[in-house]
Amino acid sequence: MELWKFFIDLLFPITCIGCGKEGSFICEKCKNEIFNLKQEKTRYIDKLISISSYNNPIIKKAIHIFKYKLAKETSIPLGGIMAERLKHFIPKELINRLILVPVPLNKRRLKYRGFNQSEILAKEISKHTKIPVISNILIRKINTIPQVKLKNPKERKSNIKGAFGINQNLPYSNFSFQKKIIILVDDVATTCATLNECAKILKKLKPHQIWAIVIARG
Repeated sequence: MELWKFFIDLLFPITCIGCGKEGSFICEKCKNEIFNLKQEKTRYIDKLISISSYNNPIIKKAIHIFKYKLAKETSIPLGGIMAERLKHFIPKELINRLILVPVPLNKRRLKYRGFNQSEILAKEISKHTKIPVISNILIRKINTIPQVKLKNPKERKSNIKGAFGINQNLPYSNFSFQKKIIILVDDVATTCATLNECAKILKKLKPHQIWAIVIARG
């Protein structure tokens, strides 16, 4: 397997999305150019952390390759960057109270893409932070129109309303979320309609707080 990987890397070397330098998807120089770290609060989210702006050309290209060219490997640098930045917001006394929850993907999109980009980002963040991932708390009840196709904030809010629910088939009756901080994970937040809808549903579990982290803020 390692020999096969060697020949693949030799024939198709990994190059930086930003500058084309060989060796990594995002080199250190380009990584330093993408940071535009922000922290916000929304109606249902106590802390929304965004790593960069969607207007950043490197980030925009990286997300496009990740989601639409189905390059799962791009999750490694993106998730690593998210983990690195997230650590700045976590007091040591809270680290054992955190849970990562990826935003569920539309079932049709999941079948087409073959993976949920939010879930593999969450798993990559977990590798660096040791924060556990629980992927099946939230479920997608409705296959909505992709939010990217809707430009009007009211349309996006209406489109996503009622799309999510708590998975009732899991044995959470003996588990208390009251002292936990749930961190929603997604790739992009534009109007925050999807994140807010997820957070609103997760409030039913009565967690201590709900945070969210995204690669880019639109």
